[in-house]
Order: sequence, then structure tokens, then C-alpha cells
Amino acid sequence: MMISHLYILDASVIVKLFNKECEESTEEAEDILDAAHRGIHLLATCDLAVHEVFNVLIRSKGVRGRDLELAVERFFALPCQLLQTDASCAALAAMIATESGITFYDAVYLAQTQRRNAPLITANPKHQRSSRGIEVISLDQWFSFKQKTA
Repeated sequence: MMISHLYILDASVIVKLFNKECEESTEEAEDILDAAHRGIHLLATCDLAVHEVFNVLIRSKGVRGRDLELAVERFFALPCQLLQTDASCAALAAMIATESGITFYDAVYLAQTQRRNAPLITANPKHQRSSRGIEVISLDQWFSFKQKTA
């Protein structure tokens, strides 16, 4: 029986999957996605990722028309559970944001991560800081992390 490990992805990792030709560390993001398709990893992200990913694709990457429609379809077909931000999560995120000096948006990912005792994978480690015993994995370090834990 294969044991699956849960990883929380932030929006920065998901954006890599939709903009491969213009991004770094897409090979790492694809490896994580492939492992999820094969049942090796369980993936989750915050409901906030829907807003963040499409804001980046539209505003920063200029994705429009049919490409944008396809991106929406692909996003919701990802083997990635959307975690809802409830009152308990928001309260924890507010505390983390205040303690760590990070945005509430970034703290929501850390709150969901802490609640599930799972590592967070991010392509923006400067925005996500390990705190409160939360493990944060930088996407560009994925292969060395994976090798270390194998």
C-alpha cells in the first residue's frame, strides 16, 4: 500500500503550471503534479488561490480569451483539494500575519498548513516564513527535498 503525503501549494506554484514558457522551476511544479496524478502525493491549496492565480494570469501574464477559459478548466481539474477559509482559519491566519509581519493572504496558506500538519510548497519563500513549526519548502529546492525524504 502506497502512503501519500499531503502538501499544501500556494498560488505561486500553481501559476508555474499555467505559464511554463515564462517561468522558472516549472520542472519542479510538474514533478509535484505528476506525483499527485500517480497517487504519491495529496495536494491541497487555499480557496484564495483561485483569486490569486487568475489575477496573475490576467493582469501580469496577459492571458485572454480561449486560453483563459482553458486555464479555468485546467485549474479546477487539478488533483488539488480547495481548502475553505472558515472563521477558525481566518483567526489563525490573522494571528500568524501579526506575529510574522506577513500579509494576511500569505498567512492563510500557513494557517491551513499548520491545521493539517503538512508542508507548504511555495515559489516565493520570502513571502512565506517558517514559523510556529510550519515547514515551508521552496519550489526551487523541491528535488533536493524529495531526495532527502525518499
